[in-house]
Amino acid sequence: MELDRFTLCELAELVDYPGPSCSHVLAECRRHPERLREPAHADLLEFVDWAAARSPQELEELYSTTFDSSDECALEVGWHLYGEAYQRGIFLVEMRQRLRAALIQEGRELPDHLSLVLRWLAVAASSSGDSPVARDAERLVRLAIVPALASICAALERKRSPWLPLLRALGRAFDPAFAPRRVARADAMARSFAGDAGGGGCR
Repeated sequence: MELDRFTLCELAELVDYPGPSCSHVLAECRRHPERLREPAHADLLEFVDWAAARSPQELEELYSTTFDSSDECALEVGWHLYGEAYQRGIFLVEMRQRLRAALIQEGRELPDHLSLVLRWLAVAASSSGDSPVARDAERLVRLAIVPALASICAALERKRSPWLPLLRALGRAFDPAFAPRRVARADAMARSFAGDAGGGGCR
């Protein structure tokens, strides 16, 4: 995983509900474009330029109508992998264990919300490459996060959503061959993402 802890924490803030720190994070992303390689870098700047031109109230409203009122655009990773199948519950339990081990508070979101998953990855980014946490993170990115991002981006693409560049930047940062697509849930259900985690959170 090439993304560093600081970049992952910033991206976690951007996929979370817009809050007081949003404008600062947008400015930091524009100030340090080298943190993401092309074409993810161009996608991120496209989103930053769009979001920076919106008022906080407009961003909040657009975020809610995009992600909170549509299952196909939901930011819960497990939903895109499993839907309402019981494996989703197992995935939630595993993610909750990861978050607690990393001292990351869930807040109002479920433990598989993309913002929380990215904050956990930020913790994992501080681990050595051959540690159980680092191996767990690599597996989670490859088998869960990238497929979920592909599903979310496919929905955002159909809706021509201004949030598409941000989610696509994430997908491309994790996988250079990333492309929006529907997730084959039958494949996801055959996998397990259980793993050890530890460390401290972004905030």
